[in-house]
Amino acid sequence: MKPEMNEPLFRSIRRTIRKNGWLEIPARGTSMFPLIREGDVCHFYLVQEEQIKRGDVLLFYSESGHLVAHRLMAILEDGENGRRYVCKGDSNLGRDEPVGFERVLGVLLSIRRNGNRVIRPNSRPAVLWSRAVMAVPVISGVLKRFASRTSPAGAGEHTNGQVL
Repeated sequence: MKPEMNEPLFRSIRRTIRKNGWLEIPARGTSMFPLIREGDVCHFYLVQEEQIKRGDVLLFYSESGHLVAHRLMAILEDGENGRRYVCKGDSNLGRDEPVGFERVLGVLLSIRRNGNRVIRPNSRPAVLWSRAVMAVPVISGVLKRFASRTSPAGAGEHTNGQVL
């Protein structure tokens, strides 16, 4: 049995992003290392379903009830359930459970690191990184080992991408 997501929190975040068109939240964990690091502030924007594309970093509520920001690896077309999104953290070995658009809150627009440096996922280096991590799965294993050594708490800090 899967735990239910925190409905009040989900509704509050969805309301905020719909009202403002964007949302900023601090990153926690190492699942998107090195693109997103612990303490980075991630800026997500409201997105229409037809705008979502492979390689985007989606902010969504997982089936297990966690708020997650992971890269979109595949879009599944299912006549019965509609479109489903399969995401994965760049340094995670496995993929997340597919989620429907009703669980998607936004798409990553920028990352603010150390209070001033801004990283844009559509910049040339970030796009090349996205393509590499999607095309060469072994990169994730290397990143997982490196991230667990550089994280203050070690391997135990490698989370499933929770950002809150």
